[in-house]
Amino acid sequence: MGSEARARLGLAALLSVTLVGFSRVFQEGDYPGPAMLGMLIAVGITLLCRRIGLASWVSLVVSVGTLGWYLCLVFAASNTFFGLPTIGAFRQIGEHVQRAYVLSNVDYAPVPLRPGYVLMMVAAMWLLATLGEIATFRWRQPLVVAIASAAMFSFVLIVGIPDGAQFFTVLFLLGLLTYLGLESAHRLRSWGRWVSAWSARRWDTEVTTGPLARKMGASCLAAAIVAPVFLPAIGSGLLSWRSPTGPGGGGGRIDTLVSLAPKLVQQSDDILFSVDAPQASYWRLVTLTLFDGESWHPEANRESMSNGRVASEVPAPQPGVDLLQHYEVEGLEGELVPAVSLPESVTIQGEEADEYNDALEFNPVTGDVELNKPLVEGLEYQVRSLTPNVNFASMNDSTIPSIQDVESSAGLPTFLPENVYEVPKDFCPPAQGQNDCPLQNSRIYRIAQRWSEQGETGFEKLLLLQNRFRGTYLHQLPGKAEVDEVEVKALASADYLVEFLTETKTGYCQQFATAFAVLARMLGYPARVSVGFLPGETSIERPNHYVVRGNDAHAWPEVYFNEVGWVAFEPTPRQAAPPPAYTLQQNPGAGVNPPALDPAAERGNRRGQGPGGFRDPAEVRPGRANAAREQRTDPDAWQDSFLRLLQIFGGLAAIWLIGIPLVKFVLNRRRYRRAKTPSAVAGAAFAEFEQVASDLASARSPAESAHTYVGRLIKMQRVPPRPALRLIELFEAATYGPLAISEAQGAEAVKLAHSLRTELWRDAGWIQRAGALFSPAAVLAEVSPNGQRGGVLGSLRAGLARGLTRPAARPR
Repeated sequence: MGSEARARLGLAALLSVTLVGFSRVFQEGDYPGPAMLGMLIAVGITLLCRRIGLASWVSLVVSVGTLGWYLCLVFAASNTFFGLPTIGAFRQIGEHVQRAYVLSNVDYAPVPLRPGYVLMMVAAMWLLATLGEIATFRWRQPLVVAIASAAMFSFVLIVGIPDGAQFFTVLFLLGLLTYLGLESAHRLRSWGRWVSAWSARRWDTEVTTGPLARKMGASCLAAAIVAPVFLPAIGSGLLSWRSPTGPGGGGGRIDTLVSLAPKLVQQSDDILFSVDAPQASYWRLVTLTLFDGESWHPEANRESMSNGRVASEVPAPQPGVDLLQHYEVEGLEGELVPAVSLPESVTIQGEEADEYNDALEFNPVTGDVELNKPLVEGLEYQVRSLTPNVNFASMNDSTIPSIQDVESSAGLPTFLPENVYEVPKDFCPPAQGQNDCPLQNSRIYRIAQRWSEQGETGFEKLLLLQNRFRGTYLHQLPGKAEVDEVEVKALASADYLVEFLTETKTGYCQQFATAFAVLARMLGYPARVSVGFLPGETSIERPNHYVVRGNDAHAWPEVYFNEVGWVAFEPTPRQAAPPPAYTLQQNPGAGVNPPALDPAAERGNRRGQGPGGFRDPAEVRPGRANAAREQRTDPDAWQDSFLRLLQIFGGLAAIWLIGIPLVKFVLNRRRYRRAKTPSAVAGAAFAEFEQVASDLASARSPAESAHTYVGRLIKMQRVPPRPALRLIELFEAATYGPLAISEAQGAEAVKLAHSLRTELWRDAGWIQRAGALFSPAAVLAEVSPNGQRGGVLGSLRAGLARGLTRPAARPR
């Protein structure tokens, strides 16, 4: 293996470890395939441009142009014209990139395989491979490649998950050092056998290794000083790890923090648990009452159960209905136990019932149930809950306790703490020269008053808020280009909430639940947020059996009503989360009748997943008119396009790997078959030897004679002297001698050519053998009109033509 081949292997190692680093950014999927194929194409194009003598900038332009074509084939195949890029294809590529930029503000690793993310990763790896080939073998500037790859890996290190950061860092450093070492060996080899690393001698025009070593040492020292500051894997640094918050913490664990700013976490379609219940409901995990202006938090208050009874301090709803549920845990993790609010009793079933019944705990203020040990797969339990039996009329007649009314009567009860009324003070920053700012002066308060001013009762005012969100706002659905996209900035407190309410109007259930609860508190109502799951999927065969997946995680607001208790509202405009039945009764003239939902507001699809791992099932299939559009916007369409493209390239590669060796074999046999005289046979034998020697040792230059060429191979110790010199003697006698050689001499030439070929194959490395087998150079030279292979085979043909007309040699 030559030094250039080893240097290219080092470059391949560096590119590979950089690509492997993206496993900490993306979820599991087919993202490495397009990148690997793209890098192979980029290196092939750059090599071809180098071989035909194109300038570096021309090679770069050609590579970038081919990159555009490749991206269109993979990510915008439906808009290409018989595989050729179109304006529509490039427009779709731009839409993918724009959407990825928008969602990058809320996506947290490991992120789903959105087309825009994968597209940009493929383009980055393509350009890195092109830059690596040009900078390594043309510019002789390995630091350019090292800096570019290090920058990309640092980006992956920052935005990726923190798990395994040390391992991937060590792996990348090994790849980088391998590349630099093999590239340095190749450069020293290209400079010559002796390279001075000390002071200049008379024959040295410039000492190269000294300045280079000093630059590399300075770079290593600077990197050692700067790396701990910027890399979060080393100390705290300037950049901290991005950690997800929101309902759905990846896998089967649900994060109980609901942030005002949407933060996407790992999505999962895995089954978490199943429920048997007489009716669909929200399966609540935890109730959040504390709001700090950015995130919601639960109260740390737990008590042990006695005989499975949930002794909650929350008054039972009047009237109420018993709801019996049977749960079976499958993939849900953590300690929180799903249950319909308000649970009265919880009973663990199965072999370990006693152990888990003793581990049950509850929150006396909210009724939330949890274990003091993790949930396990197969755990079964039964919950009996008391749910409000209300309708539109009874809810409209109910009153909502204000904090002033509760304090003036008998003080705040335990189940209605003061924090359910609180709004962070930074929602109304004081003006200059003032120490305080009444909430009535805040913009959010004015929005709450304006939106609810047509309602007469508290229930009507809350319905106006709910209907405002469901009628004019959009639930963000990643992967669907039809949804209006906005840049959602993760800003805390009132500025972000005002922007959401007045400008963006597009968000996730976390935002809608938070906005509704804050506006309700602005109106003086006790409000909180609950985190749990949507009802899930059911079937015709088992209508009362609900299968709940990770994508069914959800957040919703609740408001407390006298007599009734805590009542859920659904401001999120999502078909999988319809508004409660008690909010849908017609009430003409009251201004609280829910408007009809715009179908465009719900771009639901069973395969589409919402942020935070929330899936919106499609209830209506698109018609034929929208079929093409749905196909173009399918987030998984690029994977199908890549598989088709991979099949095409795989077929071409198979044809190449099988066809080139087969064609070489056929051409060699044809060469001998056409040799009708001993002189022609000797010429064919030398042509076979030259072809193998050019592929495995060194090619013959156009100005080099056959004798000089063989002498150079002998000096390089690539062929044994005696058989090589005898073969060239027979070849020159057959080509340039006055008489043709005998048949015995022709057979001897063939035998010598075969023995030299065996020697060359035995001494060659596996890369050189692969090149000899699959390189098309000999085939192109053989079938070219002038028969030249770098000016070599043309002279052979001319000599052979003359040998065909000479008389045979006299027997000796």
